[in-house]
Amino acid sequence: MNAKLFSVATEVTALFVLAVTLHLGCTSGKHPKDSRLPQTTALERNSPTMTLSQLDSVLSQDFKVVKNVDDIPDVVKTSFCNLERCNFKGAKFDMVDPGETMSTDYIIPGVPNKKLVIAALSGNAAVLLYVRGGYADRLCVTVFDFRARASWGAYLKNYRMRDFDELRKAIADRDFVQWLPDVTG
Repeated sequence: MNAKLFSVATEVTALFVLAVTLHLGCTSGKHPKDSRLPQTTALERNSPTMTLSQLDSVLSQDFKVVKNVDDIPDVVKTSFCNLERCNFKGAKFDMVDPGETMSTDYIIPGVPNKKLVIAALSGNAAVLLYVRGGYADRLCVTVFDFRARASWGAYLKNYRMRDFDELRKAIADRDFVQWLPDVTG
């Protein structure tokens, strides 16, 4: 009888340890890169443009800021390419990380002409703040609302902006030139 009781106690202990291990693994702060966005499909080129009141509502959400291209969820990358004509063909997310060299008017073969400043992710929206290289570099922002299936984009007038609070203030102050994503190159 003691051997059977010992065996049951061992099994219960093993199950408890497994449950605690699984719980700690799920709450350790390591999340899949798409965890802040629901399973959704990418926005298409013909997606509607957000109104300024919709934009203000989206930007008032709680966002997690990331500064690495690899941390941007695939649905955001695909949406960006559908709207921004990545790689001039809409096929490949072509943006370098902050601090890396990007192509400008001096074209560097194989090097993208966009550089990430920050990406911000919420439960149903994403914001990309990036520099677009060219004859004159421009600081740009593209916002995606996956719930409303809409986007918004602009060139920012403050070229030194580097964080999400500054971006929110610039948009609240209407310190930008809005553009429609499907008319840029």
